Amino acid sequence: MIRPFRALIPALVVFAASFLALAWFNHAASDDFEFMFRFREVGFMESIKFYYETWNTRWMAMGLMNLVWLMKHSVDSLLPYHLISLLLLWLAFMRLTFNFIAEIKTAAILSGYLTVSLFYSCFSIADVFFWINTSTMYLYGCIAAIFGVAEVTGKRKGILPYFILVCSGIYAGASYEPLAFVLLLAGVAYAIYTYSKRTATRPEFLKLLVFLTAILMAFAISYAGEGHHIRAGFLPQTTIAAKAFILAKALFKMYFIKLPAIALATLLFSMPWMLIGQMKKYEWMTTRLLKHVSGIFLILVFLSLGPVVWVMSEMGPERAWTQISLYFTIYAAFLSCYAGVHSTLKISLAGITKFYAVIGVLYIAATFLPQIIKASAYANAYDARMELLLQQTDNATLVTLKPLPDSGWLHSAEISEDSTHFSNQHLKNYLQLPFDIARETK
Repeated sequence: MIRPFRALIPALVVFAASFLALAWFNHAASDDFEFMFRFREVGFMESIKFYYETWNTRWMAMGLMNLVWLMKHSVDSLLPYHLISLLLLWLAFMRLTFNFIAEIKTAAILSGYLTVSLFYSCFSIADVFFWINTSTMYLYGCIAAIFGVAEVTGKRKGILPYFILVCSGIYAGASYEPLAFVLLLAGVAYAIYTYSKRTATRPEFLKLLVFLTAILMAFAISYAGEGHHIRAGFLPQTTIAAKAFILAKALFKMYFIKLPAIALATLLFSMPWMLIGQMKKYEWMTTRLLKHVSGIFLILVFLSLGPVVWVMSEMGPERAWTQISLYFTIYAAFLSCYAGVHSTLKISLAGITKFYAVIGVLYIAATFLPQIIKASAYANAYDARMELLLQQTDNATLVTLKPLPDSGWLHSAEISEDSTHFSNQHLKNYLQLPFDIARETK
């Protein structure tokens, strides 16, 4: 390990502890109740088949979700799932980072900061990290993509890389369609570029082919599902001109409003890469490369929003932009490394590392502490609501419930004032209540 980097470890420990403290208070919410109900009623495979034929064709994400419900039935907590998710994200970044930073301990620390950076880069932390049914799609789709790209660009030999490529390609292709679309286009472009430059090797090309084939097959299976076409029927149908206008507005909003809003935290936790740049002074990190990488980032944002706008005729929910958060995280790390390489400041590396480490700890503590306090109050109210519902007498016809407090970074399980709302019905079915439920008017 590079000696000054030891000072960066406490911030990672504080983040991990804070993340798990927040995860401790997390509960199933909204659509989760419907998925748990269906899983309980018809079983593991039949529930996947049911949604594939009626609504949700993301069959790999559905399978992982069912594993979460199995685990929850055994330990009655979502904490193990969130711990595994955090570890897998870190391991994915570490596998990618190790392709460029051979010192394993330094790569581990840099990967930890990429994990923190991605967390703060997400436009909806609640949906991406703490809502079970969407985290299995968007967060795990990104994790699969990172593992896949790491193996394609890495030099590891043997059967294991191909096994990882198949698994990650299938998962990405069958859990997060816009990401699969971008991976397919980017993979083809990368193959053409490396072939034209005569830099592609046979093993690298074979790995890329395996990865893209797995993505394409999984994506095709998802797209062929009847549930996909049923769901598409509920989306607004607009003209190509209207979609182009919506996409232009979406790109403007993303480039000039959404990304600047998250840039501070993203850049803050990419600073260790600036330190690496100062130490290594990579000669290949030129201004020309900066221009190319910046152009690629802008194109990736365009490709990420394009399928969403085409299908939904709008920007879509913030969780659908998770791949943009991933690209921004990696782009910010590149910018920081570039700044370090070209920096002419004569500063003590040990001193600035310690100063930065303190800032990182303070930022994490300041942002997480209010969220943990909110989550604690929310979890207590959630538990009290569940207990109240289960203790109700059978002769009730409608039970009105007090509103839940703000859940902060956790996805809220709040229901509607309308007893027929889908969120109310999901909870009613899961708890097998003989009466209707509604939230009190605020």
